[in-house]
Amino acid sequence: MPATDSNDGNSSSHHFNIRRPEDLNPADLQSLRKLLGEAPIEAVVDSDLMVAGTYGQSRLVLGDERVWVIEHGVVIRQVALADLASLHCREFVGNGLLEARIADDRRLELIRYSNTMADAFGEIAERVNRRLSVNEDELEAKQDEIASVSTGAERPTYRCPNCGHPLSAASDSCPKCTSKRQVMLRLMRLMAGHWKLAIVGLVLSAAFAASGLGPGLLVRELVDKALRPMEDAIGPGGTVSLTPAEFEDQRQQGRDYLYVIVVTFLALITVRGVISFFRTRVMGILSEVVVKDLRSNLYGTLQRLSLSYYDQEHTGRIMARVLTDTRVVQRFVVSAVQQMVIDILTVLGIGIVLFSIHWKLAALALLPIPAVVLFAHYFSTRFKKMFRSVRRKYATLSASVAETLSGMRVVKSFGQEDREIDGFNIKNDDVYNARLLTVYARAKFGPLVGWLTSLGVLAVWLMGGLLVLSTITAPDPLRFTLGTLMLFITYMNQFYTPLRRLMSLTEAFQESATAAERVFSILDMPSEVGDHDQATPLQAPRGHIRIENVSFSYKEGERVLKNINLDIQPGEMIGLVGQTGSGKSTLVSLVCRFYDPTKGKILLDGKDLRDVQVRSLRESIGMVLQDPFLFAGTIRENIAYGRHAASEVDIVQAAKAANAHEFIMNLPDGYDSEVGERGLMLSGGEKQRISIARAILKDPAILVLDEATSAVDTATEAMIQEAMDRLVTGRTTIAIAHRLSTLRNADRLVVLADGEIIEQGTHAELLDSDGTYARLCRIQAEFAQAVE
Repeated sequence: MPATDSNDGNSSSHHFNIRRPEDLNPADLQSLRKLLGEAPIEAVVDSDLMVAGTYGQSRLVLGDERVWVIEHGVVIRQVALADLASLHCREFVGNGLLEARIADDRRLELIRYSNTMADAFGEIAERVNRRLSVNEDELEAKQDEIASVSTGAERPTYRCPNCGHPLSAASDSCPKCTSKRQVMLRLMRLMAGHWKLAIVGLVLSAAFAASGLGPGLLVRELVDKALRPMEDAIGPGGTVSLTPAEFEDQRQQGRDYLYVIVVTFLALITVRGVISFFRTRVMGILSEVVVKDLRSNLYGTLQRLSLSYYDQEHTGRIMARVLTDTRVVQRFVVSAVQQMVIDILTVLGIGIVLFSIHWKLAALALLPIPAVVLFAHYFSTRFKKMFRSVRRKYATLSASVAETLSGMRVVKSFGQEDREIDGFNIKNDDVYNARLLTVYARAKFGPLVGWLTSLGVLAVWLMGGLLVLSTITAPDPLRFTLGTLMLFITYMNQFYTPLRRLMSLTEAFQESATAAERVFSILDMPSEVGDHDQATPLQAPRGHIRIENVSFSYKEGERVLKNINLDIQPGEMIGLVGQTGSGKSTLVSLVCRFYDPTKGKILLDGKDLRDVQVRSLRESIGMVLQDPFLFAGTIRENIAYGRHAASEVDIVQAAKAANAHEFIMNLPDGYDSEVGERGLMLSGGEKQRISIARAILKDPAILVLDEATSAVDTATEAMIQEAMDRLVTGRTTIAIAHRLSTLRNADRLVVLADGEIIEQGTHAELLDSDGTYARLCRIQAEFAQAVE
């Protein structure tokens, strides 16, 4: 099949699978005409899959007013473009689907294809969406919604709080409300904190730009003062109009002037090199310190944000912003900003000199500038959309990598390496194709600007040459000399070179502005849980927790907890019981103030948690989770995570109390043994005992236990339970457990169902009442007997 370009002129790639009517053989075209009549045909794409998903031949035909799908010589699908809202390419494992979204919000599956055809059908979707003027961000939000429906995932719809524009993620900045100019001004303001370096860099940049004006002046002096007098002294046929003594004297003067010019030029380039060294060093330091501050502020903000943000945002996307986006900003500050300052100063300086030499010729040289600015504005808009798409697709790729690496054990357990490779390659191709769009746009923009500016140079050559010829016999004050023309041409090249760079900075500007925008969107993200101005720290908390009429919803309209009332006395151990999804973990999260109640309040020692400084509250709470998280580092560092200043004696005592000291000492490096990423070098029971030792060392007033013994063997459970008994003594404890036998020693059990408290009492009282708790106990007992 012959390669063809897209008909709309905006395509950035050639697809061998997309054909125009003239590319079809006559018989093929005739059969199409029999089916479709004389309806105009724009493109034809053949697929290697049937609509049902089986291997076979099918064909999509794009016309001016309609899209048809043909199988076995029969039109099986057709839709009018007037009825379309958009086209979407949905990705599956090994194949894809082109889906039409009809104006009344219905979806129609048009055609299936293997991954080898993905680019061609993606091109068709882009053409149609451009024709329908589908907003790029609206389209991406719809695609995300479709993807979530196809996988059964619940994906919330995010919208800008100001204008309601759809967003791909909660932390995304709104393309309609965000001004690139304001983003870049904000980025520049980051330099204000280092104004001394910025001023030094500006002065050195100005000096560097000024030193660039010297060579042109030296060229004029070389021609008019050193070389031209010798030419004037030689008449037709090589006759000399001067006496031999005068001629030799003239030649010696020319030599002397040439030596002065060469020495001056050498001194100039030496000074320019020294200035460049210090300028590069100063601007490099400035850029590094600015981006260091930006990255630190970003990481600090991520620590400040509440858990609701991480519920909505993928870890890989966050990492892309912290690492990749800040690097893009750094490249802009390192190279683009300082080059932009130099180029602006150079353009202004040379412009002034050109107008001082010959203002009419200078005005002629500037004629292409308006056209250059218009094209720069046009391409700037295109680059803006392209880099938004690139950043989103790269974030998706990063998120996929982070997720796959975290779940590598699952991938290998199910033998899904090839599937993950295919999924990665698809997303990697998306990034590649998005980047190609910027490459093709750059390929058009650069030569176009160069061609326009060359017109200005040609105009100067023409008019300047005519001026030299017309004034050659005029007196010196009125002559436009050859040296002046060479000076003008030299300055013209120096003028247009930085001007072209400034225009080409459109791409770097848009890429950096997009990256900075994504970084600032996190910096501006408010924390749903934070300290107000009157919040005070806790002072020696006793652990009296009172929950009053608390309701909570993760999403509006879906209440997870409903009117919870609970009073927990200091030192009391409360067990939370209920089926999965009953609200146990959510209630604990509210007590820890990972979230704030939607309704009602939680009091600690009579004080509303919202009036307590979050840090002091968290310092008063210790947690032992079902899946304990250990940081890469040593056992000592993990035990002392909550108390970095703890002594060696305190760490060992905590480990002994957690029944961990013995297995630690059996390791080759003892307390200095590395636990590996997420504690992978240790068993589940060992990690859990390290987690208990960490909680013991912290010595909290309130203790939260979440399924702490559910994933270990019986012998390990006994050791952990013994350590837990030591840990809970004298502390207010809230324990969650599905294995109800672990809660028999609790002072009180609270049974939840559908977000409500339905039973309370001791183990014996709840068994006597023969309610939900008693039923759960019987089920677990029967299951244990069946297993035995």
